[in-house]
Amino acid sequence: MNSEEPDISVVSAKGVLLVILLVLAAWYLILPDRGKTIERLEKDGQFERALEVIGDWESGLSGEPSLELTMIKLRLMRKKALVNDSPEQLVDVVDLGLKALRDWEGNERVIKGLIQTIQSLPDPRVAVGKIMPVIEDSDFDLAETFWITLSELAQARGEVVLAAELRSQHLREGLKRWGNDSEELFDAVEKTVVLWRLAGKPRKGYDELNRALVVPSKWLLKNRFSLFALKVTLLREVGRAVEAYETLMEAADEQGQLVIGDDILEEELASLLTITARESGNEAKLIPIYEAQLKTQPNNVELMLRLARLYVATEQFDQGIAFHFRALEAEPETLSHRRELAQSLEWAGRPE
Repeated sequence: MNSEEPDISVVSAKGVLLVILLVLAAWYLILPDRGKTIERLEKDGQFERALEVIGDWESGLSGEPSLELTMIKLRLMRKKALVNDSPEQLVDVVDLGLKALRDWEGNERVIKGLIQTIQSLPDPRVAVGKIMPVIEDSDFDLAETFWITLSELAQARGEVVLAAELRSQHLREGLKRWGNDSEELFDAVEKTVVLWRLAGKPRKGYDELNRALVVPSKWLLKNRFSLFALKVTLLREVGRAVEAYETLMEAADEQGQLVIGDDILEEELASLLTITARESGNEAKLIPIYEAQLKTQPNNVELMLRLARLYVATEQFDQGIAFHFRALEAEPETLSHRRELAQSLEWAGRPE
């Protein structure tokens, strides 16, 4: 055999390799990158065609589904549904998002994409029906995210009662899980109560507030003034004016200063005290309290005016007018003092 004659097996191997390289070159030169194709189709608004490309791409993959492709598919399906103004298609996106959440539990990108879709749903009750089973089986942090999202969606869609119910569920679970030092506790209490008031159900808000107040928390203690005022306001709104007044008076010292813990609050709740006294028929009881305060603060014009109004309201016009004159003498340039004095004189039948 001629020693210079080429080895056929080597030539064949080189030929096969050359063919493979030529095919790959043709693939990359002739066929555009799928990612770029999808990007171009999305930019042109051809969402259906882009989804078909993803479907072909996925069919050629083996093993576990791709997170990247799933996120692109979620985005395209959501855009397609919004363009078509189709709530049904949005529900399909939610279903895909929930499947992705099961496949990649706790993945922030999946959660964000799912929330964006939920916020696009026109009917918050559909979203609640889809998400609540997930909340029941999830850890608290994930459940909290969805409770807040669903509540905000319900409120934005005018479903205030549903929003309040979701906030209440969030608060009740939070009371079991938040530590005593959690700042979230006060925020959750306040938002829950506000929603029940907006829903026209202050009694529900009052119940939720009382449930929270039994939890020892430094954040509730820090915000006790606001919570105290909120409790009194809710009592008034549920028609329990006497109890509202008594609640305030329990926190007052002998001089009528509102004392909560080691602090004295003069202005924030003072007007509330006057209101509850009037609504509960206890206005006359405030007179000695404010007179005692005036003895220690003889130049306090606000106290003079409170006494003037209380005396006039209880038809003790002479004393009321006398205090109006004292306030006017202290601040003669204040026109509102003059108007109040003139009105009190008219009610007393003594126009001057």
